Amino acid sequence: MLVNRIIALLSLLFVHLSSYAGDFYVTPGIGRGDVKVKSEYSFSGRKQSNNDFGFGASVGYEFDSNLLVESNFYRSETDSIFSAFDSYRFSQTRFLLGYAFDVNPYFRIIPKIGYSSWDLDGEEGIFLNPGDEERSNVDGNTSFAQVDFEFPIKDWFSINASYTNTNFDFGKAQSINAGVKFTF
Repeated sequence: MLVNRIIALLSLLFVHLSSYAGDFYVTPGIGRGDVKVKSEYSFSGRKQSNNDFGFGASVGYEFDSNLLVESNFYRSETDSIFSAFDSYRFSQTRFLLGYAFDVNPYFRIIPKIGYSSWDLDGEEGIFLNPGDEERSNVDGNTSFAQVDFEFPIKDWFSINASYTNTNFDFGKAQSINAGVKFTF
């Protein structure tokens, strides 16, 4: 699989990078987003917009030149009360390349480009649905852009916020996430 090859290559790259000046980092985070599902992929046959709650984590390496490479996993789920309404679970494994612009000692802007391997699982809600609940699964790959805003507190600790807006085969997703970055 392509994703397994990319993970293996990034693992080798991380091991190789440890001989260069720079820092490894880990960034766990949570966020809110909006997944817009095209009518041909929704259970209702109409375009749907679903608010979701997400969580994820990133592992990366930043060179002294401020160039960085990163891999992360992100998963989100739509809000559904007692499975009454249609729900969607969206997960991504992403690989990113970025550059950190130091605006001042307490603020950095980090634009990133990346490649995402994604999966969207849907489950039809029980409200006003007399038959069996349908399930769907759509997956694929796409490129995307993201921007991070970082607020360094200590050399080893930062507060991080990010915004992503991506087009997928099934529609569009955008998210705003917040997290903490631990640098080693």
